[in-house]
Amino acid sequence: MGEAARRMKLGQYPNQHHAPQPQQIQVDLKDATPKLCSCGGKFFQSAIVCYTVSALISPTGQELLAQQPVLMCVDCHKVMEIGK
Repeated sequence: MGEAARRMKLGQYPNQHHAPQPQQIQVDLKDATPKLCSCGGKFFQSAIVCYTVSALISPTGQELLAQQPVLMCVDCHKVMEIGK
């Protein structure tokens, strides 16, 4: 597989102006229900969970570090569970 094709498969675009643009959706939150932590906390901060991807399943054949953004409760530090 060529380098450009490999990067496209990984979501890395050679020219940023060719990358797909995320859609902006306007939503009025005045009628939305706030999400609360199980401890009752209503404030969350961004955090990153890091994973080691084995070279056996890595697309490059080398060990990789993968990251996943999460939201963490400011009060109890529990990671927010989406969909619950």
